Amino acid sequence: MTTLIRQLNFAGQDTPLRAGRHSGNSLVSTVLMASPEQHSEPLPIILVVYDHLVNEEMLHAICRQLAEAGYLAFAPALFAGQQTETPDAGTLTDNQIFSALDFVANQAVGHGGDLRRLGLTGFGQGGRIGWLYAAHNPQLRAAVVWNAPLRPAISLQQPLTPLDAAGKLTAPVLGLYGAQDTAITHEEIALMRQALKAAGQPGELIICPETASAWPVPAAGQSNGLQHQMLAWFQRYLSPADPAPRGP
Repeated sequence: MTTLIRQLNFAGQDTPLRAGRHSGNSLVSTVLMASPEQHSEPLPIILVVYDHLVNEEMLHAICRQLAEAGYLAFAPALFAGQQTETPDAGTLTDNQIFSALDFVANQAVGHGGDLRRLGLTGFGQGGRIGWLYAAHNPQLRAAVVWNAPLRPAISLQQPLTPLDAAGKLTAPVLGLYGAQDTAITHEEIALMRQALKAAGQPGELIICPETASAWPVPAAGQSNGLQHQMLAWFQRYLSPADPAPRGP
């Protein structure tokens, strides 16, 4: 399937796609969008929440993969301009990020998106946001998070952890992790599984034994198969068979 990737500026007109990161702390002015070149019916929307570890090439590959599978991918540059020693614990609060994602999801409708079939995939700190957003927005129908920290340090900007949100999820979350990732322990993964089970919440955590990082775009010539897990999860929960929105 032929796909289109373009850069949107929700504060004005669409702008030509340029390589490189974009500076500044504007949460919604710069958004990468990927879509099938031709589609007639509204398509499911996937919000792509990435942190500083996802480079431009990876971001394009992720969005293109989603578009090839028939989704509209929207990747706002939420963490641009915050590349300090702790780039993802900057001045943005969780509530600001949630509001930005809500805004992007609503804007996606004007580009052919179906808000009744809203999904999210997040990477690293973006995956942490994915866990929390699944407890924030009742319209979210599915999320897939990659190497998302489960029990990170809290702050005034980031007062909750994914473990705190485990009992409040309104959308099924698939967590993908690398077995050799020393930043996320097996104990934390076990705690999250227990929390989801105790709360009766929809969710699943998969550990990839061969890698330290369960990224969706492996090095050239390698594949850990987790990309297929992501697409299968979205196909399961974002298919047109049940278009009713979640929540009140």
